[in-house]
Amino acid sequence: MDNITYTLTYSNPSSTTVLNAVLVDNLPPKAQMSYVANSASNGGVYDPNANTLTWNIPSVPPGASVAVTYSIQAGFESSTSAVTTLVNKACLTFANGVVCDSRSVTVTGAYVVHLAIYNQAGELIKDLVTFEAANALTDFTVVNGVITTDSQTAQFFYKNMLIGSWDATNPNGVKVTNGTYMVKVESTDPYGVTTNITQNVSVVIGRNTLDLAVYNEAGEIVKHFSQAEIQNLVAGSGGSLLPADFDVGKVKLSSDTLSPSYSSVAGANQTITVTLGSGRTFTWDGRGDNGNILTTGTYFIEVKSAMQGKPSEQVVMSIHVQDNNASGLADVVLGPNPVKLSQTTVANFYFNNLSAEVTGIAVKIYTVAGELTQTLNNTPGNLSMIAWDLSQANLASGTYFAVVEMRGPSGVIGRKIVPVVIIR
Repeated sequence: MDNITYTLTYSNPSSTTVLNAVLVDNLPPKAQMSYVANSASNGGVYDPNANTLTWNIPSVPPGASVAVTYSIQAGFESSTSAVTTLVNKACLTFANGVVCDSRSVTVTGAYVVHLAIYNQAGELIKDLVTFEAANALTDFTVVNGVITTDSQTAQFFYKNMLIGSWDATNPNGVKVTNGTYMVKVESTDPYGVTTNITQNVSVVIGRNTLDLAVYNEAGEIVKHFSQAEIQNLVAGSGGSLLPADFDVGKVKLSSDTLSPSYSSVAGANQTITVTLGSGRTFTWDGRGDNGNILTTGTYFIEVKSAMQGKPSEQVVMSIHVQDNNASGLADVVLGPNPVKLSQTTVANFYFNNLSAEVTGIAVKIYTVAGELTQTLNNTPGNLSMIAWDLSQANLASGTYFAVVEMRGPSGVIGRKIVPVVIIR
C-alpha cells in the first residue's frame, strides 16, 4: 500500500526563546493505518500503546520555524464503502499554554477485497466481509485455525490488522459439520482482474447427539424426533439437554400400548410419555410425521445417543398401537346385512361420528380370497352414507369384506373392516 507523509510545522512568533516544549501527534486509529517504523524525523518517538508520536523540543528561538515529518501506511475499513477518512490531531505544549490543530485526509481504495469461507468442494459457505484496499492483499494470518468448541472463532489478520472472523456458522447461524474449510481472500482491481490467496480452518467440535425414531414392522420410519425437537420439548425454547438426557439405557415408556384418537377427550394410553435418563419427560400422541395417527399394529421405538469421548448407545422398545377410533369413525353400519338379493339390490353404508379430519371415504369390497371386486366412493359433500348397487355386481352367495378407508388431506388416515354376507 502507498505511504502517506505528514508534515507538522511549529514556530515561535515571540521575542523570547521557548524552552522544553513537547509536540504530540495523535495518529488515526490502528484499524485505518499503521505507522511506518523509524519514519519520524527530528527524533520523534512512536508509542504503539498510545498510538502517538512525541517530539521533546529543548528550545525554540524567537522567530524560528521548524518542520517535522513522518509516514503512515493507510489501512482499510471492514465495510462496502470505498472511502476511508484519516484524522489526526497534534498538540504543542509549552510553559505558557497548549496549541492544537488537526487535519483529515481521504483515502480511496483501488481494490475490492472479499473474504469468504468455502467447503472442500469449493461451495460457498459464508460471506464474511467486503472492503476497499489500496493494493491487493498478498498474505494473511489465521489465529485459532482449529475450532474445537461452539464458542470459539477463527480470526484473520493482515499485517496485524483484523480483517474478519468466523464462528463456524453458515448464514443462518447454524454450526457447520466438522471438517476442513477454506478461507479465501479475493482482491479485484479496477479492471476486474482478481488475485486469490487461501488458507484452511478446521472445525472439530465434539457434539453430543440424541435421536428418537419410530419404525413400523416394515422398517420404515413413521415418526422422527430430532435432537432439537426433544430439547425443545423437555427444556423449552432456549433450554438445553443435560448430560443425563443422553443416557439412553435409562429411557422408559409410560406404557407399551398406545391408543391414539383424533378426539381431544383424554383417554387411557391416548398418549405415551417418554422419560429420559435425567427423569425429564415429553409426550407423543401417536401421530406420524405426516400428521396422521398411526394405524393399528406393532411399532418399534429406537433411541440413539452419542457423547463426546464415549461409545454410542442404542435402545429399541416395542409398542403396540391400538386405533381407539383413530380411524375417524365411531362405527360403520351396513344396512341391510346380510344382503338378500331376492329382496333388494341396494345396501347402504352409514358412517357415524366422523372426525373433522375426514374429507373423503372409500369402501373396497373383497372376497375371502382377497380379490378386489368393487370400489365405492362417497358423493361430494356427503360423508354420512355410501350407496352400494349390487344389481350389476354379479356376486355369488357368501361372505365378503368391506374395507372402509377414511381419507384426509394427506391421504388415508384410517381403516375399518366390515364383514358382509350376500344371499341370492
